Amino acid sequence: MSTDSATLLEALQIWNEGLHAAFTDLLHHEGKWFCVFREGQEHASFDGQIRVLVSEEGQTWKSCAVVTMPGADLRDPKLSLTPEGRLMLVAGMRIAQHTGRTLGWFSFDGANWGSPSVLVPDDEWLWRVTWHAGVAYGVAYNWGPPEAPHYLRMYTSRAGRSFQSLGEELLTEDFPNETSLVFREDGLCYALVRRETGSRSAVLGTSPMPYAIWTWQETGLSLGGPNLLVLPDGRLIAGGRIHGDSGPQTALLWLDPDTGESTPFLTLPSAGDTSYPGLAWYEDVLWVSYYSSHEGPTAIYLARVEVPSS
Repeated sequence: MSTDSATLLEALQIWNEGLHAAFTDLLHHEGKWFCVFREGQEHASFDGQIRVLVSEEGQTWKSCAVVTMPGADLRDPKLSLTPEGRLMLVAGMRIAQHTGRTLGWFSFDGANWGSPSVLVPDDEWLWRVTWHAGVAYGVAYNWGPPEAPHYLRMYTSRAGRSFQSLGEELLTEDFPNETSLVFREDGLCYALVRRETGSRSAVLGTSPMPYAIWTWQETGLSLGGPNLLVLPDGRLIAGGRIHGDSGPQTALLWLDPDTGESTPFLTLPSAGDTSYPGLAWYEDVLWVSYYSSHEGPTAIYLARVEVPSS
């Protein structure tokens, strides 16, 4: 696995309206880029709404939709593409401090989203949905205070509107929560999990179909807002918030699938309130959406990164 330096081709600020913009995701579909994120008064205010941006070339962006839910805080929007070519938007709806549900919307154009579906039982947060071989998968964590018992549970769905549990709880120790999944062509699944207590190290899980038996390894880094991408050559790239000598920053890392070891290879222009990158591989370039407060109030950024070959 190559761990040579990557080249930051550009990092553009693509949105700076509103008081607090954060928690991004990114997807390319039918010649257009879509970027989603939460807007609100503050990082944890109860007025969160989801904004959808669209761009044809990744340079000029415009707002094409705002998704709201009166009386609730919509958080951490995530995008995926269904087998029939619809955009799927998933977000957590916070009703009270530690109470909420997971909602899903669908759209063919990114502008019209229709009515949401409740995806999993209340007070479980299906943080991201990933499609593999025509089936949707995701890992939910229970919405509760840090002192409450916590667990992860894997869910699956054929249509993406109602998810069924795949069995027993995956992790229960050290407050596991935000989880991103990716799949190799042979069906092997990787899970990158944020943890909040104990060593606080994110863990990398590996499981073959039918995803009943998991092997877990510590990555050695605390990672906020984790995202995971498998490159065409099989290498694993992760992104999220790390804490270095200069404080919190959004970084990209190599993950060794055999040992779980993480190796940061690029820190994006970022500081302060930052993280939650969206990752997309397009025309042999890594595209990254993220948010940061290094230039003042939080804003949304888009970076393009040239990654060394294996």
